[in-house]
Amino acid sequence: MRLRDFLERPDLIFLAVAGPVGLVLCFLIPPLGGGNETHNFLRLAGIAYGQLSVGPAEVPAGLGDFIGEGSRFFHAGLQLPFSFTGAEYSTLAAIPLRADAAAVLPSDPIAIHHPFSYLPQAIALRLAAALGTSPLILFLIAGPVVFAAALRLTFFRSGILPPHRYGLAALALLPPIVYSRSTVDADPLTDALAFLFLACTLRAVVATKILERRSLIGLAAIAFVVAQCKSAYLGLPLIALAIPTARFQSKASYWTWLAALILPGLLGSLGWMLLVKHSMFPAGINYVTWSGEVNPDAQLHLILEHPLAYLDVLLNKLFLTPFFLRVVVEIFGFFGPSVLLTPATVLVLIALFIIAVLADPTKDVAYPKSLRWLAPMIVAAFLVLTMTLLYAQWTGLGKNTIDGFQGRYLFPLLPLLLVLVRATPPGLAAVGGCALLAPSIVGLAAMIWNTVWAYYA
Repeated sequence: MRLRDFLERPDLIFLAVAGPVGLVLCFLIPPLGGGNETHNFLRLAGIAYGQLSVGPAEVPAGLGDFIGEGSRFFHAGLQLPFSFTGAEYSTLAAIPLRADAAAVLPSDPIAIHHPFSYLPQAIALRLAAALGTSPLILFLIAGPVVFAAALRLTFFRSGILPPHRYGLAALALLPPIVYSRSTVDADPLTDALAFLFLACTLRAVVATKILERRSLIGLAAIAFVVAQCKSAYLGLPLIALAIPTARFQSKASYWTWLAALILPGLLGSLGWMLLVKHSMFPAGINYVTWSGEVNPDAQLHLILEHPLAYLDVLLNKLFLTPFFLRVVVEIFGFFGPSVLLTPATVLVLIALFIIAVLADPTKDVAYPKSLRWLAPMIVAAFLVLTMTLLYAQWTGLGKNTIDGFQGRYLFPLLPLLLVLVRATPPGLAAVGGCALLAPSIVGLAAMIWNTVWAYYA
């Protein structure tokens, strides 16, 4: 393949860059050291052994020992660099599975996600555990399994929608997303499924023919799963409202399919939130986060009793603090446990991303007008819902701010912002390809360098 042909295939560029870099990260990041891996591996182990709902889970004793040792090293308040040593790795490697004894893993308020978020990892872990494999090997299997699943879903959708091939690939190559894809977490599958769903939905929006029944069934299935992965994204299926009526056989067919695309995911996610509320946050519970002492019932009472006061807190957080600036910086350069790329690197990545997005052939795409307001509304609704959940379940009681929001929470929604881009000079496909290759030299190289420093210095 000629270099120019390669540069005009953003899906191949993505695979050529994200594949090797992500695989290296799967083994470069120390076990249980990537972001919230200690919390998510606990949830994953519980699901693998049948605890699908949130709650205490009985697993082989060695898994409890492994998580306990990992939490001892990667504890709250640990400062950079972490200086993970070969001796610590050997300690984790020496822990046997001990399948003949049981340990009860406690509930974890950080990892309360639906089993769909962990399904490939959970299946792989249980199958490998049947062979008596050590907990460390189980962890090292789970990481590449979810990485491969997320990479495949991302690679599949990156070429599915010609108007945004470069933009979608550029998003998927952002260092924090590449890093997240290589961790044992709920995010890799959630992000990949969200990208796939949005790409398929946008393709349906710009289609010129009536949509096939098989395509709609597939779209409805993805919409349901992505809304369950993390409840904060329950509004994502609403983007289906932008699909024109002309894409269906009749008005009756339109409303029937619209209900199938939106309602199951929405209702299922609300049901999961209620289940988690009763199992993890029963009446009267209080606990401590880094934000302070949290009492969800009392916080919710404050919101309901003084809605205008809460609205003032919410608006102040969004518009009277550097919230959006911090979110942009985190989207482009914040990964793992508190590792941040340099400001100069972040600015270069933003510039390269803009070039890649502007190289997309979007000028002739006939988007319906509804999409122009629907996409920002979905993002706004997500921010309000997420901020409210963080205020009730994470922020210290009575504080006049909202703590706990991270830029990575917006990863699944980023493709929605691409529909607002319409300016594209012709004949810049090769330039877009170069803009996709550049992050592998600048952003991803800087990310690997910072990862090595953060964990092993």
